[in-house]
Amino acid sequence: MERNLNEHFKEEVQRLISLVQGYNVDPIGLGEKVRATSRNWDYQRFMDIYPEVKTTVHTNIDILNTGIED
Repeated sequence: MERNLNEHFKEEVQRLISLVQGYNVDPIGLGEKVRATSRNWDYQRFMDIYPEVKTTVHTNIDILNTGIED
């Protein structure tokens, strides 16, 4: 079950990232991550390449408890 959930959410998050890249918006803050680690930050250059930036999603879902609680 965990493996299935991990794969499902990985695909959904990757799909969401691709969607927002297509609209050229950055609601999850990838640009901020780049800016924080780059001395030569150029907002316009980032926005120019942002729609083509390749991303990799990693998920780690651990089910701790199962069942129904009263």
